[in-house]
Amino acid sequence: MTDVAVAVPSALRGKKATRVYGVQRAVQPHEIDIFRTWLKQQPHLPHDIPDETLAMFLHSQNHSLEMSKLTLDRSYSIRTAAPEIFLDRDPFAPELQDVFKIGYYSPLPARCPDGVVAFLCSIKDNDPNKFNFVNCIKVSLMVLDLVQLRDGPVPGYRLILDMKGTNIAHVAKINFATMKRALDYQQEGLPVKLKSVHVINAIPLLHQILALVKPLLKPETRNMLHVHTEAQVQKFYEYVPKELMPKEYGGDAPCQDDLNDLVKTGLEQMAPWFREEERLRVTESLRPARSRGYQSAESFGCNGSFKKLNLD
Repeated sequence: MTDVAVAVPSALRGKKATRVYGVQRAVQPHEIDIFRTWLKQQPHLPHDIPDETLAMFLHSQNHSLEMSKLTLDRSYSIRTAAPEIFLDRDPFAPELQDVFKIGYYSPLPARCPDGVVAFLCSIKDNDPNKFNFVNCIKVSLMVLDLVQLRDGPVPGYRLILDMKGTNIAHVAKINFATMKRALDYQQEGLPVKLKSVHVINAIPLLHQILALVKPLLKPETRNMLHVHTEAQVQKFYEYVPKELMPKEYGGDAPCQDDLNDLVKTGLEQMAPWFREEERLRVTESLRPARSRGYQSAESFGCNGSFKKLNLD
């Protein structure tokens, strides 16, 4: 992969990634060298993955080389098997520009007290006819790439999903197969440390959605999931202090429109990076027999959407 300069807007930059929160050992050059030697021996994997990306995998797996190998293989395998969310990631494409008109996808500028980066997703335009689930997933993962390039290895991430403004019509447009691949990527191929997932302003329908989704979650992921109704918001602020939230939530961070504009600009400046990244895919025909490939959602009969969800 050729070097592509990524200009991240200064207002989007958090505290320097080199700051130490607790005990955090930096990835050493010899670890990268060993990792790359292994990578070059894998005929099915792309060989020109940047050093910075290899370091992210090592950091996310607490410097375990074996776990880093497995996670990298699964990461690029899922990216190859899920073109609907990992292909054609052009920030200037009209359908992706539209995503920022209906939703907010913003890392909070300030870190949590434990150094964790909080990532907020919420509804901007609650018209379900404008909601495209696949494109929203695509953009959210693009923003995560932006944040990783911005920060490098960090202690972890907290995902915040605000359900205010959502209803059954939004839920009916969720594609189950895409959700399965996105969850697989988050659980098996994401080179970051996910600390927790918080659903705030939870709607009554959520318990029925979770009944369908929880079988797809690993036990450790289920334990990360925290649901907060509007009346339980104070419990949420124990994880993400209120002052770190955007102005709409009573916090000190810029308003969500301003944060969204910064993120969109950052993605547009990354357009060459996204084009280069799409070359890094797996050639399954070259996979060694001993190496287990990724089974896509269709292999498990996970097609369709939530349109037939039985609701009281």
